Amino acid sequence: MTEDDRLYLQFLQDNIARMNTNSAQAKGWCIAIVSALLAIYASTSNALFVWICFIPVALFCILDALYLQQEHKFVGMYNDFVKDKENKPKVYEMPMKSYAKGLKGFFKALRSWSVGFVYGMLLFVIVASLFLITMKKQSFQETEHIQDSNTEKDVESVFKSNEVIIKSLNRE
Repeated sequence: MTEDDRLYLQFLQDNIARMNTNSAQAKGWCIAIVSALLAIYASTSNALFVWICFIPVALFCILDALYLQQEHKFVGMYNDFVKDKENKPKVYEMPMKSYAKGLKGFFKALRSWSVGFVYGMLLFVIVASLFLITMKKQSFQETEHIQDSNTEKDVESVFKSNEVIIKSLNRE
């Protein structure tokens, strides 16, 4: 293996590492933004902030899948250069189109555990939060209804008590 071959492989490894780093940063940013939006909801009780959480999850999931797709292309180039002696790419050539799998490669990256699991868990947390918000509202409405009916009963009992007192005073 020549020095140019080693430098080319190092170049490909650097690109793979960069795509991996970008993917990890996308996950970190997404988790931070969703956490911030859920914290804002917790302080304001405005459910709109929970609904907004779907936007960064969708955008970062797409971005992360694109990074993973690019990473797979570089890994393919690396493997072909190392294994295939006859059809290997020329040194310092980046034949990305020959490794492009279009939407098939994108959806494969989207279904991978490193993308699907993380963003699936974030979606689960958001949906669970919306479910809890709905349950909280229903519980609050039921409590409010019970309190209203109890207030009406209390007023009626006070009126009945007053009537009894007035009747007893009139008799004396």
